[in-house]
Amino acid sequence: MRNKERYNKEIKSLRKLLADNQYTRTLSTTYHGFLNDMHMKLIGDGNVTPKMIKSIETAIHCYGNYNRPDIKIQRDNMLAKITKLKYLLSQCGYTQQYEREKMEFLDSITSRAHSRGNLTPKQAKYANNLYKQFNKRILP
Repeated sequence: MRNKERYNKEIKSLRKLLADNQYTRTLSTTYHGFLNDMHMKLIGDGNVTPKMIKSIETAIHCYGNYNRPDIKIQRDNMLAKITKLKYLLSQCGYTQQYEREKMEFLDSITSRAHSRGNLTPKQAKYANNLYKQFNKRILP
């Protein structure tokens, strides 16, 4: 059986995912390239392993969650809080090195919030600790 017939649903879903520029801009270039390669293998009757199919299904599932209204609201709230954290960091007057390190962390959780719609528990806890620290520094 050919891949086009066997994995028709996955091919259509991957096409839809890869065509959504708003979503794909949140993905890393390597992951976007991986998904593109998987799409090409499915279309071109390349050898597809069960592990590849599992990765494709995971990507499709994450994309499905990306467009859910409740997760969109949650993501927007989270991104607003992260933006507020970035602003507070700039107002604290820390050294450039410290500020750069914290900004790098905030950028990483921003990309996580864009792509997944949530943070890991450790990331959320650390972000809360940063918020408390920055507030103490600004409002003694």
